[in-house]
Amino acid sequence: MNISEFFIRLDAKLSNKMWSWGAVTEDGTVILRCWAHEIRRSIDGKYQCVVLDEAYSKKSGAGYTERVQHLQRIKDGAEIRLVIVTDVDAKKPQGKIKQFNSSALMIGAKIFTEGEKTYVECDGIEKLTNGRRNV
Repeated sequence: MNISEFFIRLDAKLSNKMWSWGAVTEDGTVILRCWAHEIRRSIDGKYQCVVLDEAYSKKSGAGYTERVQHLQRIKDGAEIRLVIVTDVDAKKPQGKIKQFNSSALMIGAKIFTEGEKTYVECDGIEKLTNGRRNV
């Protein structure tokens, strides 16, 4: 199963298989891809995932624009889930997916910005059954 098929299983079809970084489910939950190498731990031990970096704005085009729209939905109160993806080269990331976690999603609790980066702080895991949400 590739990442596009996985999003379909989550009832969150990507707008475009080439440039979409996330999607919205029918119930309004925003599901975003997050690179494993862009996850950090906060002082209180929660995971914080970079979901937008202003440095990428010129490189990303439509994917960047769509991500900004998804983040606005989150700011307006939408639930957040993150699919953790691993790059083909963890030491020199290329933006190409090697693998992703199809058995669980991270549950986003809040969104915040520091400098040029926007983060989602996670507060738990949503386990999946056969790559599907148990909603």
